[in-house]
Amino acid sequence: MFYLMLCCHSDFISLIPVVGFLLHGSAGPLTARLGGAVLLPCFVDRPLPLEELEVDWRRTDSDTIVHLFQEGQSRPESQGDAYRGRAHFFSQEIPKGNFSLLLQGVRTADAGVYKCVVYTEQEQLQHVSKQELKITITICRQIIRLNLTIYT
Repeated sequence: MFYLMLCCHSDFISLIPVVGFLLHGSAGPLTARLGGAVLLPCFVDRPLPLEELEVDWRRTDSDTIVHLFQEGQSRPESQGDAYRGRAHFFSQEIPKGNFSLLLQGVRTADAGVYKCVVYTEQEQLQHVSKQELKITITICRQIIRLNLTIYT
């Protein structure tokens, strides 16, 4: 059984289990521009064995899979259609415990709450560790202002 405490550190939030690992992410809502890119942070305090690791990014409102890392590799074929080709892990960072996700080509429909769930089977303890991190993305539209000055 895991007991979690919520702890904030400047720009990041941590879920602190009594047993297991620390999962970190954004402490507040993220803002993205339409058509731009946004980084959804999710990382642990120490590297985890890849062969025992599963990282699952999902929308909480629809349970849509945004991206999945399983059995030692990224699984883009598991992505929901709306995220295919737009949501990416940083593959070289996963062995270091960084499971952050880059979402490109941000759309209005991307606004919502996302969760990063990390599962790892620790052979010595014979259990699965699971922590959730929710991130809210809001979309802002770029505003262009024109000042018109008329000279006579």
